[in-house]
Amino acid sequence: MTPDVSVSELNEMLRLGGAFQGHVQRFRTRTGSYSDFVSQLYVDLDRCINLLRTIVEQVQEDGEDRLTADLILQLNQMGYVASHDKKSGGHIDIGVEHGDHTWIAEAKLDWNIDEGLKQLVTRYVALSGDPTHDHGALLFYLKRQVDTKSLMDSWKTKLESDSVPCRRCDKNPLAFFSEIKMQGTGLPFHVRSIGVSLYFQPQDISGLRTRARRSGKAKPTSN
Repeated sequence: MTPDVSVSELNEMLRLGGAFQGHVQRFRTRTGSYSDFVSQLYVDLDRCINLLRTIVEQVQEDGEDRLTADLILQLNQMGYVASHDKKSGGHIDIGVEHGDHTWIAEAKLDWNIDEGLKQLVTRYVALSGDPTHDHGALLFYLKRQVDTKSLMDSWKTKLESDSVPCRRCDKNPLAFFSEIKMQGTGLPFHVRSIGVSLYFQPQDISGLRTRARRSGKAKPTSN
């Protein structure tokens, strides 16, 4: 039986925010504008990434596909239709459908950045085939990088040196936007590059022992 909920109760739940507010916002974007959908998706994707980072020590042995699967599971729980390896000009790492809207992303483990960009803008097409679905992302899972921010800044500088317009992301300091002309249509495609920092190199004895145990190596000893 569905419980009766008053308008005042709904307003109070919206005021308090949290999961209910997120579900309402995502429901609205199903029939809203494409830009509203993309904005909400990036808010939710960043939440998924942050949750992944809370278990950074547990994912050190995970490969690219396993890390991507974790994000896809979270997005599906939020109400999106997210998929892995769906065919659309190629096998797309992450595809998201929400109402009439679609979005794609390519993921790479420990860089390989040029290949990821080429796949995204020269090979793949929107899941719907609609050229107005003109947003996508590059996700970089970085386990060995001690300074993700510097690496992302270097990538942004490289794109700008190639005359690619870029702008910073106000909501994520490890992300930025670039605008790249799509081969074939000649239309702009908006790429959000996102550094996913998964670096985990503890230096204390307890942390070293935990890391060694998880990797199956012998435990370090103290003097």
